[in-house]
Amino acid sequence: MNKQPEKLMLIGLDGAIPDLIRKYVSEGKLPNFERLMKEGLFAENCFSPYPTLTPPDWATIVTGAWPGTHGITCFWQHHKGEPLDRITTAWSSNECKAEFIWNAAEKVGKKSIIMNYPTSWPPTISTGIQIDGSGGGVGTAFCLDQAQLYSTEEYPMSVKVELRPTEGWSNISSSSSRDLETQITVGSTSKKVHDKEYFVLIQDSQDQGYNRVTISRSKDLKDKVVVLKVREWSNWISDEFESTDEDGIKQKGYFKFLLRDLSKDANRFMLFISEVFSPHGWSYPKSLSEEIVENLGPVFTMSQWSSLIRRWIDDEISLEMWDYQNRWMGETAVFLMKKYDWNLFFMHAHSLDFVDHFYLVGADPATSKDEAENRQCREMVLKHYQSIDRMIGKIMEAADDKTMIIVVSDHGAVPILSHWRTGKPKNLLGKAHGYGGQLLADVGLLFYMGPVERETETVRPKIDWKRTKAICQRSGYIYINLKGRDPHGIVEPGEEYEQLRDHIISLLYDYTDSETGKSPVALALKREDAWILGLYGNDIGDIVYAVRPEFSEFEHGQQLPTAKFGQGSLRSVFIMVGPGVKKNFVLNRPMWLTDIVPTVCYLMNLPVPRDAEGAIVYQALEDPNAKLKELEALKKSYSRLKETHERMKSDMWGSLGST
Repeated sequence: MNKQPEKLMLIGLDGAIPDLIRKYVSEGKLPNFERLMKEGLFAENCFSPYPTLTPPDWATIVTGAWPGTHGITCFWQHHKGEPLDRITTAWSSNECKAEFIWNAAEKVGKKSIIMNYPTSWPPTISTGIQIDGSGGGVGTAFCLDQAQLYSTEEYPMSVKVELRPTEGWSNISSSSSRDLETQITVGSTSKKVHDKEYFVLIQDSQDQGYNRVTISRSKDLKDKVVVLKVREWSNWISDEFESTDEDGIKQKGYFKFLLRDLSKDANRFMLFISEVFSPHGWSYPKSLSEEIVENLGPVFTMSQWSSLIRRWIDDEISLEMWDYQNRWMGETAVFLMKKYDWNLFFMHAHSLDFVDHFYLVGADPATSKDEAENRQCREMVLKHYQSIDRMIGKIMEAADDKTMIIVVSDHGAVPILSHWRTGKPKNLLGKAHGYGGQLLADVGLLFYMGPVERETETVRPKIDWKRTKAICQRSGYIYINLKGRDPHGIVEPGEEYEQLRDHIISLLYDYTDSETGKSPVALALKREDAWILGLYGNDIGDIVYAVRPEFSEFEHGQQLPTAKFGQGSLRSVFIMVGPGVKKNFVLNRPMWLTDIVPTVCYLMNLPVPRDAEGAIVYQALEDPNAKLKELEALKKSYSRLKETHERMKSDMWGSLGST
């Protein structure tokens, strides 16, 4: 009888790079990855769809469908008929046209736990449970306020404060004329809630320089909430925030204080406040989020990302926050799987994608010649992978010998020459998440309203639609401003449209980077030729292009899934362990993320989702013909039963005849 897994545990790691995992495993630094690779299969050549981005790739993993079929074609979406500069989030399950595996499994009575899985929110399940899936971290979209920094020095988007002599404090056990104070507000950047005021007392408790900060709800220290030393975190603090809505309902929120820095003369003071985490809104059923917070506490969502860019925190503090998130994810996963009935478990952790964007460029000799930076960034990369390894070890506590475990990443990453650390933006064809395109502007196909000084995700120049014939949009698309389709269309369908596309594709291939003498463009296709990439339908541009990895603006997205550069690769991680799967086996043949769902459904006898297009990876199976052998055994058993039935029937009629 074929060995068949009874449960599936799919652990998704955003941006994990297979070559790094193999390297660290060979060095004995990732024991849980090593255990999985010895007990199962590791794929050397697992490829994601193009563009190599989070929403389309995670949707592919759980539908088995190509982006052209499931309809999520970038980090952002553009809908046909809307202005070409209008894009919306691609993280919503409402954007996915294909059936998810958990919905197909639900039809045969299987229950799923879905945890922080991109493109899965709002929930589509009726049974089972779900934790968010609307962003990179649990509860990100539901936070009552963003993180904030109060400092005596200026940092991007921080609040500058002045420390002044204390006045009007009471119940201070040991006060001094040197004591200083300031005020801060929590919730001050939010449009959801009114802010809450806190008072900060800065003291020299040992006559050796300022060394302690007390934070209180009033100037009476009976109301103090925490006393902090430098680089010390508070516990989670809860408060009630009044809604800005007319109903004025109070909402509970959780946050932490960190005394980031305090010099002995108090000239340097930095107080970091995490995002205000809400215990509501991010679970199905609704009451589950409160239960999780009650048992496991709140969690840092994604503030460590922007806070590091703004230099509010440093690498070590950011690592602390990510490690906290990974531990919380592991503990929450085990809590849910041990308490609730389940057959399928899906989760996603985002920290390794952060590693790609922050440390690959410094860790790789191809993009950084600074030995000190190389050493520091390599150390941070390793520590983040070790944090994920510990998370996986925790989650595996909920597995038994009948559980199939899959560890998969949506894409890998490569170091790039254009990076915020290096200060060398190239921006050859426009922002990946915005629109624009210097090349199109240079040749008179794109015009702006007035001079363009700067383009970012949030600051975009206005386009002169009366003269613009084409724009770059999202990660790898060029749209023709087509009459009859686009609201501002000026290009005639037919001959003008076709000639313009041919012209732009020639421009892309002919373009040469002045610094390197190389062409940045790896591939440029008309939309009807992009079927070979799994891209088709109304959700892609008139031209699809990809760039060489060293010329991309980001570490993944505009590069082809086969791209390699430096020590990085865009290949996806795929590890599979469980009944019926080969052990200690390296799969060399190419496979795609589309193949995961069909292989899982084959092994577990689950209905294949309606729109799945991948293939079963037979080479991963211990006995690829096991199902056929089972069928042959059933046929033989049926034949024996039929023979027995015929004999019994003959005997019965014979007996009746003699009577």
